[in-house]
Order: sequence, then C-alpha cells, then structure tokens
Amino acid sequence: MSSPSAQPPRCRALRFLPDLSTCLARNAQRPSSRRVPPDTLRRQHHLAREATPHALLREGFTAVHQVGPS
Repeated sequence: MSSPSAQPPRCRALRFLPDLSTCLARNAQRPSSRRVPPDTLRRQHHLAREATPHALLREGFTAVHQVGPS
C-alpha cells in the first residue's frame, strides 16, 4: 500500500510516426490475409498524428519521446 505522499508512477510515451506512404507500402507487402484495408490505415495514421506530445501529456503521460522522424 502506498502512502498519501507517494509519487504517481512515471509513464512515458514512445511516439512512432512513419510517413503514410511508408505505411501503405509496407502494408502492400504483407500477405493478403494480413493486409489492413487502406482506408483503415489512413484513419489510424490520422489518429496517430493527432496524438501530439502535448495531447499525450494531457492524457497523463509524464514524458513523450519521438522515435524517428516526426
């Protein structure tokens, strides 16, 4: 049991965001049974772009690290 003055756990976000063209090209190389529909991939990419460092910090992450190009 933690004491009332205990620090909240640190939770860091790692943000990966490849270009949409890279995602689409990699998806096309997957076996047909494992491909994600392109419209679904575009929507997921859009949602990932909206998860900005500021938005992730507001969600409660204590730090956000960008991995690779933004």
